[in-house]
Amino acid sequence: MLDKKVQDHIDLVIPPAKKELKFIKEQNWSEISHLGKRESMYNLQSILNERNINALVKLYNLAEEDLGHPEVRKSIKILLEFYYILEKRYQNVDKKFDWTKFDQSEKDIEKKMADEIEFQSGVLKDLSRFKENLRKINFGEESNDLDIPIHSDKPIPVIMAESVEARYPEIREFINKKLTQK
Repeated sequence: MLDKKVQDHIDLVIPPAKKELKFIKEQNWSEISHLGKRESMYNLQSILNERNINALVKLYNLAEEDLGHPEVRKSIKILLEFYYILEKRYQNVDKKFDWTKFDQSEKDIEKKMADEIEFQSGVLKDLSRFKENLRKINFGEESNDLDIPIHSDKPIPVIMAESVEARYPEIREFINKKLTQK
């Protein structure tokens, strides 16, 4: 059974997140040619991305002990999708509206290029910020690392297993967790 705080958070954020994700999937701002309209749609979706990625970080922090729970994993997957869609759309915009390939003979090309650069820079800044926040939580996945301070990088001899596990009980917990996941 999930902790009440975790369950409350999931119950609060996932229903609107599903609806918002459907909206975002149906409204692809990266395909809009007119920069003003593209920027307006992006700004609207940026609010939804911000809120849902923050909800993901909060869920991860609340559910640290329950990250393997099916409901938590399902919720993390839904919330992570906001980031992955944004990342894919940025890549699309970067290719489709490559300002370095704009027709230099066009009237007011410098303004058009500057506007496109400014827009794409803003999207990239948001994407980088979200990625940095998600890296702090290991993108919603449990770490496969166990940090135990030992001298040098030499493996611990098997004969010392009991004494090391007695000193570092997290080793036994880590092993048990890995065995139950298989």
